[in-house]
Amino acid sequence: MRIRDICSSTVQVIGPSESVRRAAARMRDHEVGSLVVVDDIGLPVGIITDRDLVVRALTSDADPGAIPIEHVMSRGVETIAEDRAVEDAVEHMSDSSVGRLVVVDSKGLLTGLLSVDDVLVHVTGEVARIGSLAAERRFAHSLSDH
Repeated sequence: MRIRDICSSTVQVIGPSESVRRAAARMRDHEVGSLVVVDDIGLPVGIITDRDLVVRALTSDADPGAIPIEHVMSRGVETIAEDRAVEDAVEHMSDSSVGRLVVVDSKGLLTGLLSVDDVLVHVTGEVARIGSLAAERRFAHSLSDH
């Protein structure tokens, strides 16, 4: 299975010059815990999480409306190509100690966001499917024994 098949394709974004206040409002309005920071052409340049807002912005004395995202975002965002296998994403997350990867196309443009939860839902579904198949085979085998 490819990453594009299980990642969230609806991703909330924000520009690096927008304010911390705007980021917090966007997270609240869309009920998300992170925003991908993109440049003018849609290339991911960072990520901002609700934790980043608390630890890096709200603990300062500055007005959240005056702090640009680029001052508090995590740079060097971890990306992965949308056509890679899900197993590659798990390995990348593990190696990088991150819980989400920004999914990009062949041009490096944002196409989605993959979280550990997305992977867990996928894996759980696969295990359930395998379990059903095994149960069907056992049942068919038990019928043939009689």
